[in-house]
Amino acid sequence: MRADRSLRLPLQIGTSSLLSLARGSLFAVPGIILFSVAVVIILWLPDMGDASGYIFLVIGTPGFVTCGFAWKHLKRARAERPSDLLVTRDGFSIDGGPHHRRKLAWADIVRVQIEQGPKSKDDDDSDLRLIRVDHMERGYEGSLVLASAERAGEQQSLRELAATIEAATKPDTGAKPTAKAANLLTCSGCSAALVPADAATLKCPYCEHDVAVPDELRAQLRDALAVQSRPDKAISKLLVQPGATLVGTLFVITAGFMLVAWPVAIVLMGLEYARGTLTFVHVLFLIGFVASSILGFYGVIRTRLVDRRALRLVAIEFAAVEPAKAGEPYRCQRCLAPLPALADAKIVARCVYCSADNVLGIHLGREASIAREESQSLERALALRKHERRVWRAFTIVAVGLLVASWFSLRFGIGAH
Repeated sequence: MRADRSLRLPLQIGTSSLLSLARGSLFAVPGIILFSVAVVIILWLPDMGDASGYIFLVIGTPGFVTCGFAWKHLKRARAERPSDLLVTRDGFSIDGGPHHRRKLAWADIVRVQIEQGPKSKDDDDSDLRLIRVDHMERGYEGSLVLASAERAGEQQSLRELAATIEAATKPDTGAKPTAKAANLLTCSGCSAALVPADAATLKCPYCEHDVAVPDELRAQLRDALAVQSRPDKAISKLLVQPGATLVGTLFVITAGFMLVAWPVAIVLMGLEYARGTLTFVHVLFLIGFVASSILGFYGVIRTRLVDRRALRLVAIEFAAVEPAKAGEPYRCQRCLAPLPALADAKIVARCVYCSADNVLGIHLGREASIAREESQSLERALALRKHERRVWRAFTIVAVGLLVASWFSLRFGIGAH
């Protein structure tokens, strides 16, 4: 079954883009300076025949390599900027990133696959993974790279995302999934699986047969209800996270400050030199201004990306299997057992049979990713997210301190003028 309403799912988180932006901003201008100095030196030196080429190769290589490193990461920062996948019943559209406003229908998707990222001779990334979607539009075959990831944790989330997209492309056959791992409460009259409830007997909704509920199952249900409400508030906040458009705007502002830091410092060095007041101390302060500005803005924006990664993890790994049709219960994402009925305000349901946590209201095609044997608990996932938020909030304080330091470095770097 596909989405009954639109769901915003983080596609490209933005962490890799931000890191690449910081790397590119830090090394772009130094690389240009080193290469320019090499050109000036080779032009200044007298003609030494074939030896001139070797000399230029020796003194120009550091600048060339540094420029190439910066250019590669600036391109990657642009390609991997934050984007969201807006999932609907008929297909999906992309918000943000290089494919902004691109739409695809589920029926047009031919293949979804994870593949090794492209490499070049100067590429130091040995494990870049991409989601590639092959599709047909107006009789022509095309291909889209939706997202990429370098780190192992993000690659696992990327694989789950690819499986989710692939599952949504499959036709809805209307077949009911069957639970194999759970010993379900079933009707003795028609063998239908029943939604557990804390009552002595239940009436089967299919044949109206009275079914006794074992005391052990009722105890398990009470235990599940006692603990499942704790993550509700955290999940509610995750589900209303700002989209890629707002985060992308912050990226543009941050990129502007990062990229102009070096030019500002160089212009000020030139002015100080023209006035005859440039000293080695002034140069060190201006270099400190550049470094603290780039690291400071990196830390401030990086904190905003923690919840985007957590939302994609929760949405993909813990989403309950939606009802096959109206009136039927949600099913557990691990064992496919019917989940207990909850009040409308509840978001998290804990399976009575396998104790897996399930997030309700996230409608995805889950046939390709259900019934996993191992899965971390939702509370553990939220605890890790909380820990990561604390770490990056602490770093944000450091980042603000770096931005303050960048101002003082700039002030001392221009002397008394």
